[in-house]
Amino acid sequence: MRRMWDAAFPPASPPKWEAVAGYIGGNTPHVWTDQEWARQQARWRLPIFTRSHDGDPSADAAHAIRWMTAHHVPKGVCVALDFETRVDATYLHAFDAAIIRAGWKAMVYGSKQAVLRNPKPSGGYWAAEWTNVPHLVPGTAATQYGSDVTLGTQYDASLVADSTPLWDTHEEDTMALIFDSVDEFKQAVRAAMGLREGEAAASDSDVRVILRGDPTHPGGDGGLAGRSAQGHRHLHRPRRGRHGHLRPLAWPGSWPHAEPTPREPRSRPATPSAATPGSTPPGRRPRPRGGHRCVGQLRREID
Repeated sequence: MRRMWDAAFPPASPPKWEAVAGYIGGNTPHVWTDQEWARQQARWRLPIFTRSHDGDPSADAAHAIRWMTAHHVPKGVCVALDFETRVDATYLHAFDAAIIRAGWKAMVYGSKQAVLRNPKPSGGYWAAEWTNVPHLVPGTAATQYGSDVTLGTQYDASLVADSTPLWDTHEEDTMALIFDSVDEFKQAVRAAMGLREGEAAASDSDVRVILRGDPTHPGGDGGLAGRSAQGHRHLHRPRRGRHGHLRPLAWPGSWPHAEPTPREPRSRPATPSAATPGSTPPGRRPRPRGGHRCVGQLRREID
């Protein structure tokens, strides 16, 4: 559970609790300024829009949505609708529907006797039951257990369920929770990949540079494609299997200083042809040799 305080006018020395709730509009005595919000040290926040009577639910929801959008409140968290002792299913349904469409959730606040008579909105109930003892009314998202008057303080006090989505202003770095340093993280990655000390692994970008050249000169002759076009054979030409899949490439050495790997000439069955020996048979296009064909295929696959 999280402790939360709220007040019409934020006190100069608020309690150092986990959450704070402040007013953003409606028939409230005071709308918190951006400076008042900025002074708060609590990790979680809950904006409150007050409409204890009358009001247009569509216009009121639009006001709340504009405020949350302008203040970069993350989607999926709650905004509170302060009903006090009001019971109004029609207004609450319309307000809640507009808030949901915008990506947030509406929590309705009021005295326990009144608020639970309203339909449960997307963000649940925030019930006021002033016993001055911290507790959570069963079935509620939050419970205000004491007021400024009953507690003799400058703020009201509530408990909020852990499952209630509030605006989290201190987003944690999950990597920082696991690793103490970047080097420790890198070592863990290398261990997971089975790399030995000093052994490097090529990334997707490395492969693209090898195949297509320096990324600042796309299509140039610095990569494998350009070198192959000049007649350098740095790769064995992959052959397709019976189902048309490319077989793995055989790397003859370290790029880019690998010597061409000699290939044994293949004997072709003699076929009757009127063509001159060594020339291309009529009606058949010359088939490129070496690495030209496979590089084009690889480039199409990675693009």
